[in-house]
Amino acid sequence: MTTPAITTSGGPAGTRQNLAPDPALPARDDLLDSALVADLLSRSLGDGRLEVTGAELVRVKYRVGQSLRVLYRLDVAGRSHLVSGRMFRHGRSAEAHRQAVQNALPSDGPWSNGLRSTALDQSRDTVWWSFPNDRRIVGLDLVLDPARLPVTLRDKVGQWSTSAVVQYAPERCVTMRALDPADQTLAFVKCYAPDTQDLAKLAARYDFVASQLQTADPTLRSPRPLGCSGDRHLLLLEPMPGQSWLDLDRAGAIDALRRLGRAIAVVHEAPLGDSSAIGVGHFKRLDLERVTRSGEFISQARPDVADAARTLVSRLTLSPPALQEQVLLHGDCHPGNILVAGDQLSLIDLDQGGVGPAAADVGSLLARLNYGSVLRERDPATATGMTNAFLEGYAQVRALPDDSTLRWYTAAALLVERGVRAVNRIRASGLSKLERVIGNGHDLLDGRTGP
Repeated sequence: MTTPAITTSGGPAGTRQNLAPDPALPARDDLLDSALVADLLSRSLGDGRLEVTGAELVRVKYRVGQSLRVLYRLDVAGRSHLVSGRMFRHGRSAEAHRQAVQNALPSDGPWSNGLRSTALDQSRDTVWWSFPNDRRIVGLDLVLDPARLPVTLRDKVGQWSTSAVVQYAPERCVTMRALDPADQTLAFVKCYAPDTQDLAKLAARYDFVASQLQTADPTLRSPRPLGCSGDRHLLLLEPMPGQSWLDLDRAGAIDALRRLGRAIAVVHEAPLGDSSAIGVGHFKRLDLERVTRSGEFISQARPDVADAARTLVSRLTLSPPALQEQVLLHGDCHPGNILVAGDQLSLIDLDQGGVGPAAADVGSLLARLNYGSVLRERDPATATGMTNAFLEGYAQVRALPDDSTLRWYTAAALLVERGVRAVNRIRASGLSKLERVIGNGHDLLDGRTGP
């Protein structure tokens, strides 16, 4: 088995971050303390004390007053292991652990390295799973050992000998590379929790978007589906070449955003037809109900910014934009979902696609660039150049939404996407600038800054 090497993007660092106490999850901060977790797991995940030499907090999903999920990378006796944990309420961890034991994979598998499949920390109402065990996702051991998969599925990829984890969202989705004997990537394998995706429709969506992009501009691509299995909850996608926008220099980043603008506009121009055939329904993330809930979520976690968040919600709900033309949306429009290789740009990760106003995608991208400026990911001139380039690229294909609509959707995305994710992913950098992020939403509605 290939040692897991998952990617991170602005992951959590440090603990507490001025979050309000959470009476429903009193041990919340314990699970965010990597040194404490390393000690806890060294004593609970092995028959004896494990030799844990490091623990890195990779991913967090926090719901105030409800639950906390964490993903750690542990160094155990010179090998890297992924361990996920979930904090429950009202003593429910005991029943969750009983189910975890019933569903546990054999402890003598090649992935175990002496780790138990699962462990219970009753004092913190928390259950731990050592990968490839997961609370909801099943069959990951087969993907790690593809020789055990059906031949008909393996043949869609080629000489698939091993798999390596790329991204892991516990209880939701795991993305792996399918590797040949020379460790070359043959495909990407997305493994989903049951009942979270209609795999046939999702495959059709990837194929549809790839066709639309290639027809409009041969330099724009999206991965084609190579196969899927509803029974095994996995989708095989062709690998896309290229590098992340974070690795590009100033000129490369600006050019990439111009091409991203073109790619998103092409998606928006695609004929909707029967949208249910590609598994997309109404895109809800920036609906007024979600705006309101997001403001309350942020206010609960960070009372110090509650007034600014609630006032922004009030302004957004009192003056929503007029009804817009409905188009096919990417649904997760940010620079992290592009890969650049020479003059080719690939648009990836179509899982959150939906039908809604074009401004939802455009505003989401502008909010992400605005957030990046707050965090000083790029110097101000480059950040401005990237924003302008995206809008120019989009306008080369179709007309941009009007200015007031863009301002509304960008402000809403700053709250619903950037603000909420800073809290529920417990991102130190975003939490430290949360007041400024919300303030930028007000500035947009006041016309003090451009969309």
